[in-house]
Amino acid sequence: MENLTFWLVVVLATIAVYRLLSRRVVTPKARVTAMLRRYRALERTGLSEHECLLQLLATRRNWKGLPHRFLGELVSRLRSKEDVVRFLSVSEDYGYHRDHYPEIATRIDL
Repeated sequence: MENLTFWLVVVLATIAVYRLLSRRVVTPKARVTAMLRRYRALERTGLSEHECLLQLLATRRNWKGLPHRFLGELVSRLRSKEDVVRFLSVSEDYGYHRDHYPEIATRIDL
């Protein structure tokens, strides 16, 4: 019985280590490609470019918590798809979406 328990623990530990090591590190290129794929999917639904970009921002994992008004202001100021995607990529690389933007979003005068 002890031998069976030992091998069961070894198999479970091996699976856990394999899953941890097999995860891909998300590169900026992969992140941008995924954003553009999501943008094209939104575009096929018939939304305008502004609405697609706003939806793209609002559905990103760490951007969901920011106020909709703040996200709308970002999209309107950046204007083009390329600018928004570049802004998202740089912000996520440097962690601004976690550190700086929540504080800015709470201000009344954006």
